[in-house]
Amino acid sequence: MFRGVLSVIFTFVLPLALMTTYPALALLGKLTPQTAVAALAGSLLFAGVARAIWIVSIRRYTSASS
Repeated sequence: MFRGVLSVIFTFVLPLALMTTYPALALLGKLTPQTAVAALAGSLLFAGVARAIWIVSIRRYTSASS
């Protein structure tokens, strides 16, 4: 879907940044409850959006053999 720089950012940079930032904050004792809740809510929101897009895509899918 994305090409070039955007592909690298969305595939590698953003996921790695999120996967390393919040656990490191928690280990250092700097993760506030508000930040933890916001991170969890954001994760659930993005997972829900991804799921909704997946469901819509599957409903629209027609195989090449049909």
